[in-house]
Amino acid sequence: MAARTAHPVHSGQTGADPSEGGEAGVTLVEMLVVIGLMALIAVFMAGGMAAVKAALPMNAAIARSDELALARDHLRQTISEAIAQSLLRQDLYFEGDLQKLGFVAVADPLFEAPGLVRVRLAAEIVDGALALVERRQLDREGDTAETGAAVLVSGIAGISFRYYRAGQPVAAIRQGEPLPDRIEIGLAFPPVDRRRFLPMEISVICATPESKT
Repeated sequence: MAARTAHPVHSGQTGADPSEGGEAGVTLVEMLVVIGLMALIAVFMAGGMAAVKAALPMNAAIARSDELALARDHLRQTISEAIAQSLLRQDLYFEGDLQKLGFVAVADPLFEAPGLVRVRLAAEIVDGALALVERRQLDREGDTAETGAAVLVSGIAGISFRYYRAGQPVAAIRQGEPLPDRIEIGLAFPPVDRRRFLPMEISVICATPESKT
């Protein structure tokens, strides 16, 4: 008797589409859903980037306003400390004109040796732009080594120092002359710069009739 050969059993369908047999596949509806989700993501990303770009000028403006506030506080504290030194029995350095101001102040204990330092405030070109710069050096004869220099306000258009004695404006203060009763500091900015610096007044309440006593 001839041996029987086992044959696989077929479902009776040949060349059937895998999607019809339950195999994995992508339908038109699924593709539309994916495209819709991608469109939504693109919209959210575009909105987020627009918000970031819009915030950049605001952040820059906040940083610049903080710079002005810090500069005002620093100038008031430093000049006030310098003025207090007028009570000492010695001829202290104090002179200034419309474009610059120089005086003696207490050394900063964080990075300077104890004692007094000469502070000079003036407008200088820094990285191609005008800036209010503070330079410091020891208050010693013949010692011109700087102990520090810092940009207080960058991107200015001009600076002015005005001095008043007995309510009258004084063009300049020279070393050895009586100290002013009041100092006014002003900063100007380019027309495209929205920063504003209200004139800063510092009263010299410790001033003596003569700087030499």
